[in-house]
Amino acid sequence: MTEEELRAHPRWEPSAKHPRMPIADRTKIFMPFAALRGFDDELSEARVLMQPKVILSEEQREEINAALNTLARRLAEGERPAVSVQVFREERPGWGFAETLEGTARRVNAAEAALELEGERIPFGMLTGLSLKEP
Repeated sequence: MTEEELRAHPRWEPSAKHPRMPIADRTKIFMPFAALRGFDDELSEARVLMQPKVILSEEQREEINAALNTLARRLAEGERPAVSVQVFREERPGWGFAETLEGTARRVNAAEAALELEGERIPFGMLTGLSLKEP
């Protein structure tokens, strides 16, 4: 059929028995084809939060070790100091996100290489910063 014949051809109209579906309802019929519900939201979040893994310098590692030693000494003396901890949570190899946690220190567990806060256990390898809050 040529273009002129197509233009001259009357437009098909649905019968009264089967009226045309409203556009808002048409989109609903494609929703079941989303393979993973919420996947698009997770991807958009990941694009915003993900960053390359933080690699600490020797000086930064020494500062964290000194803060851990001070914290362990204060905990051994019976104190429960408030701390601010910067961690890097690795979501996939080499990529993750940085987070700051605040809370009361409970224990520096050298045997398990972890810092224990109220309700949280943080492996030393995740630490990117540690500061003790003064009372």
